[in-house]
This record gives sequence, structure tokens and C-alpha cells, in this order.
Amino acid sequence: MGDACVSGSLLLRVFIYIVGSINYFSDWAPSALCETQLVAILQFCQLWMIDAGVAFAIHGLDGLGLCPSRMLELGRQFSIAQWIGPAVAALLQTPLRDISKEAVEQVGLIAFETIVRAKDALESERKLMAAVPPPLPQAVSCRGHDRCQKIWVDTWFKTVGRELLHPSKPLPFNRIISRTLELNYDGLSTDCKGDAIIQMTTSSSFQIEEAITQSATARIISRYGLEIVRSLRPSVVTLLMSVDSTATHGMIVARIPSPYQFLYILLVLVRSTHMTFNPTRCLLHCSITTG
Repeated sequence: MGDACVSGSLLLRVFIYIVGSINYFSDWAPSALCETQLVAILQFCQLWMIDAGVAFAIHGLDGLGLCPSRMLELGRQFSIAQWIGPAVAALLQTPLRDISKEAVEQVGLIAFETIVRAKDALESERKLMAAVPPPLPQAVSCRGHDRCQKIWVDTWFKTVGRELLHPSKPLPFNRIISRTLELNYDGLSTDCKGDAIIQMTTSSSFQIEEAITQSATARIISRYGLEIVRSLRPSVVTLLMSVDSTATHGMIVARIPSPYQFLYILLVLVRSTHMTFNPTRCLLHCSITTG
């Protein structure tokens, strides 16, 4: 039992030493790796349940600015739930005509169907909101509320309503309240307008986009059985084991418990070559090297 704990701790120290910013590997960081290499590390480390390696690869991929469809594809493939929400939110903002066939294949049929249904729900809410202005409560100080009502409705239809239905750049749901505040409602009681804004900020109707996005994300996560994987941000950590900065790879490998020598050799391969490689081929190489 003690040996297993020591091995896990030793793995983390060696891993941070390799990818950190100290001594021998000070010039190497996640940003130095391409998507193919990081995905290979992620696949390899998930296969061997090396949590530190998984976290490192996730951190590196987070910094690449992957397109939403690719992020969702990798999230599904490697059960990384925290990538699903941002990807779904971005795809919901993308017109269907701009989603390529390749993107649909990356997203997957089940997830894409969920996204299309969510887009349809958002479109219905958008039309409803454009056609039905929010209620205008009568302030205590208002003495001509019929006039206020007419000004409120007319201004809404001429501005916010039209902007919500703009064919190429519709007004985002989260901008409706701030846009309403910006408008000049000439002749409208300031107290009536203020009460209306307060009522809008507390209404769930203006959080509908977030609610639909969260619901679609939850359905996709549930359907694929995904889990949250914590992302590790490599930092300068004192190496508890004594490794001289001039040590050769062979000397370092000799000090690593055999179950984790695979990881070290894989990382050395990634660092020493920027060519595309197959994780299975790396595994075979590691098996021969450490056997």
C-alpha cells in the first residue's frame, strides 16, 4: 500500500519536473505542443489512468483555442464534460448555414440533434419576445399611464423588437435589458421605465438563453455519461527527488517506478520530435524500452 502511494507521488513530482519551468526542461511547456501531440498524450494517459498527464494535456488543449465542434468532439471522446458547455453555447450562436458537414460529424448526431432543438427553442423565444414587449408597471407618480404604455410599446417594436429579429446580427438575449436602458423613451415617465427595468432584471424570461443552453449541455453530458476532469496548471514545484540537471534520460528513467516509465518516455518523444505519432506505436516502443 505504501509503495503505491509513493509511486503516485513520485509520478507527479517527475511529471511536474518534466513539464514545468525549472532546470532541464525549462524551455518546454504545453504551449510548445500541437493539438495532435496533446491529444496523443491525453489518449495515452487516460488509457493508463495517469491523472497528472490527463490534466496536463487538457490544460494544453485549453490554450489552443479549438473550434467549438472540435472541442465538443474531444469532450465526448475523452469524457471531458467541462468542454461541452462552452462548445454548445458557441454553436447555438452559429447559424446552421455556417456549420459545415465536417463540424456536424465532429459534434456527433445525438449532440447535434440536441443543439438543433435548442436553437429552435431559442428562435421561438426570440420571436415571442420581439412580438410581446415586457409589461410596463404604473409608477405611483405616473398620472398618464395610457400614454406611457403607448410610448413603451411603440419604442419596443421600432428598436428592440426589430433588433431581435435582425437576419444576420440579432440582438443577443443578454443585451436586451442594457439596450432598453440606452433607448430614449421621449415622454415616458422615468419612474415607469425604472420600475419596468427592475421587473425585467428579476424575470426569468430574460435568462431564457442561459437556461436553454444549460439544459442542452446537461442533456449531452448525461447522454454520453461525461464527467468533470480537473485541469492542472503546471507550476514551479521543488523536486523532492534528487535529479541533477545534467542527468541523461537513462539515469532519470532508472529512478522512475516501472509502471510510470511509459509516461516519461512518451513525453521525451513528444519533446524531441514534432512529428505526428500514434499512441499505440509509442506504447509498443515504451514496452520494448522498459521491458
